[in-house]
Parts: sequence; C-alpha cells; structure tokens
Amino acid sequence: MTTLWEVITFTVQTSAVGNASDRLYANGQMQVPVIVSIRAIIGDTGASYHLTQSELQSIKLIDYYSRKELTGTWFYSTTENVFSHTLPGSRAPVEPIADGTQSIYFWVSSTKMESTNIAAQISQPGKDQPTIITTTGGSFDSKVTLTAIQPVTYTTSNVTFTREDTAEGTWNKKQGSSTTKYNWDQDNYYLTSNVYPFLKVDRHEVDTSGYNNGAVRIGEMRDSFAYLEVGSSDVSIFFMFNMGKEATVAYADIKVNQKVNALCLTRLRFFKGAWYSDWEQNAWFTIYDLYGNSGSFWVKPEEKNTMSISSKNTRSSTEPTSIEPAAKL
Repeated sequence: MTTLWEVITFTVQTSAVGNASDRLYANGQMQVPVIVSIRAIIGDTGASYHLTQSELQSIKLIDYYSRKELTGTWFYSTTENVFSHTLPGSRAPVEPIADGTQSIYFWVSSTKMESTNIAAQISQPGKDQPTIITTTGGSFDSKVTLTAIQPVTYTTSNVTFTREDTAEGTWNKKQGSSTTKYNWDQDNYYLTSNVYPFLKVDRHEVDTSGYNNGAVRIGEMRDSFAYLEVGSSDVSIFFMFNMGKEATVAYADIKVNQKVNALCLTRLRFFKGAWYSDWEQNAWFTIYDLYGNSGSFWVKPEEKNTMSISSKNTRSSTEPTSIEPAAKL
C-alpha cells in the first residue's frame, strides 16, 4: 500500500553565494548544481516522512514560468561530471544548511547563452490521484536564476604546440646469427592551453588497442595513428596518448605524458627499422579544459618526420601549426 505523504517544505537553491543564482559556460559540458530540498509528513498522523531515493529522483527541474521540464538547450542530470562547477574567480561553493530536510543535487548544463529561471516539481501521492506540487508560486514559491555565458573555443590561435627532443637510444636487429645495433629517436609534442588548463581529450581515428591498424597488430602499436617508411630503410611511428600521469609505453619503453594538463603526441623513429607497409589514419581529437570548453583539431605527420595540427571546427584556422625538427647528428 502506498504511503500518503504531504510536502511541507519545498525549495530550490544554488551553491553560489546567496543561493539564488549561478553562472556557467554555455558549452554543454560545464555543470552547476541546483539543490532541491524537501520535507514531508504522513498526512494522517503528521509524523515525519523520509522520501525514498526513487521518490527523491522523481523530482523534476522545470522552467519557473512555463512549468515545462528543462530539455533542449538547458538540461540536467543526477550524475556529476569531471569539470569544474564554478567559473574562474568565483567563490567556493556554499553547502545548504542542514535543517532536517532531504536534498538532491541536480547538475545543470546549457548550450545557449541566456538566463533562465528554474523551479522544481514533484508528484505527491493521493487517495484518488497524485497532486503535482511545484515551487512556481504559493507557499512553496522558490526559484534560481542561471546564466550561461559565452564559452571559450580553442583553435590554433589560443593553444601552444611544442616539440621536445625527448630521448634516443639503440635497438638490436637480428640477421641470421648476427645482431646489429641501430639508433632510435623520440620526439614528444605537447599541446597546452593559453587560456585554462586542459583536463581531458577524446581521440578519434587512433588505434587505442594496437590491434586495429594496417601495419602490425601488436600491443606496442597502442595509441598509434601512423606508421610511415622514411627513405628506404627508416620508419616513423606516430602516437597520440590519452591525457594522464607520466607513463612508460610502446616500443623502446619510451616515456610520455611528462607534462600535466597537456596532450602528448610522439614521433618515434627507428633507423634501419622499416618492416611493414605504410599505414596512416586521419587522426583528430577534441580537447576540453577545466570548465568543459573545447576545441577540435586534426593532427598529421609532416614529411614523415614531424607533426602539425590544424583547427577542425573553424574556417579561420586552416593553416597548420607545425614544429620543425632541430638539427640532429
């Protein structure tokens, strides 16, 4: 039998100072919390009623004036993502006062630059039919105002792409009963933001397993996007690694991700090491900063030895940003 409970407190607030408003980037990624607090009693006895998790999650966020649920350019979730929930320069979030009410956090995002007024709605059980309770007026009148501002779009004009002469060594090539040592050379390339620190990347057309490429299917090819013969006997392998902690990976136990908040790409060249046919993907990536602002870029080998990037999402940045190699002996 369904317990008949009645709402006696129903409010909406933000975690920003004042609890009545907040701001976010209109990038569809940044979330700000809207906190709905509710208190209920059992109608027949007046005893306090503790809503179940399912009942709490049945609460909806609605437009304060139209009373329609937030959808489209404004949307929400009960799942918190990895991006910052406060704009740069904002004060630390303020936790709601623990006054005996139950609270649920909704994480709100927007893709449109505008302000909107948000209220809450819940279906209260009744003997014959449920009653829709909202915070759009009456004794529970409560709303918050969220303002979505222009996001940052990353192109080659507001990032830095640098090359490092990272490491070199030797590898052994067996020919019959004899073994010959040849050189290898590693250059790491780093993409960093000139605005806010980068946090995560989505990679595309990259062999993330090492077994989905047109050259050689082995684990050492993990995170590669090109395998190209240079001259008549050398080979350059190009990698795009996921962002994370410094790691030792791939052929020759190379080190990558030595810089924080940066995307690491690597050109690994083996001298006298061409074994397989050329293979190359149209690799690209979308990179996100701390606040969910993003940019998409193509990355391609140049002269089978260096790399360049170009903006994928703008017409104005069609010229590649490339790094020329330093002279090496």
